[in-house]
Amino acid sequence: PIPPGAHGTVIGTFNADRKRGEKTTVILVRGSFANTPLRLELHTIIRPIFDVKPEQVRFGDVLAGAGQSGAAPQEIEVTARAPFEVMKWMRLPPGIMIEPIGAPVSTGFREESKRRFRITLGADAPEGVLSSSCIGATSLNTNLEIMVMANITGPVRYNPNSARLAFGIWDAGEERSRSVDVEPSLAGLILPAPTATIEGDAAAVMKVEVQTVEAGKFYRVHVTIPASAPPGSYPGLVRLKYPPASGIAEKGLTLSARVREKRG
Repeated sequence: PIPPGAHGTVIGTFNADRKRGEKTTVILVRGSFANTPLRLELHTIIRPIFDVKPEQVRFGDVLAGAGQSGAAPQEIEVTARAPFEVMKWMRLPPGIMIEPIGAPVSTGFREESKRRFRITLGADAPEGVLSSSCIGATSLNTNLEIMVMANITGPVRYNPNSARLAFGIWDAGEERSRSVDVEPSLAGLILPAPTATIEGDAAAVMKVEVQTVEAGKFYRVHVTIPASAPPGSYPGLVRLKYPPASGIAEKGLTLSARVREKRG
């Protein structure tokens, strides 16, 4: 009950821990007074402790070992609730380097400030898909997180890329073959023709040939098991080697095949 002539205060406490961006909250006040219920609307813009733009640093396709010449450094802008310093990078993927650019600059909103960082992908970044976050401990007692993505590839692309040629199981007297295409991983690269040899039990029955589809750009490694292959299991390895001057690492393709007695 609110007696005539009385007055007071309605206090609402808002927790923004799990909110971000624009937020509208409605409070309904009901009581023994005219025009009940009273509708109170609160409009809020929740600004994060750290706002990173762009949200993800994307280097795209990068040739392994090329380092800064293969991937241009990227820059991000971090808006923070107050000027800050990164005290220590607690998580930094191999090959990633981060350095601040200049000093914090005020945004004009309270103590909020922004500063830029340069992210570099170094030559020691390993081959593979890089999709990870860089986490730094800051002077604001809140971690700064920066997402980094890249596809770091060697100079050669193999298709299929499973590194395995499985022939399966079949009856004696049938010929079977499998192929792997060999191409440069990035446009503009010149790829020398590899040499191919077969190792292991498969060498006794399988034959391998490197076919030049387009010199410098496209080769096909063709492995055949002739119809004359006797019953048995034939594990092995196709070893591809490139000229030493190319700097391209050799590649091993696992072989597996099983020839069974022909069924009547």
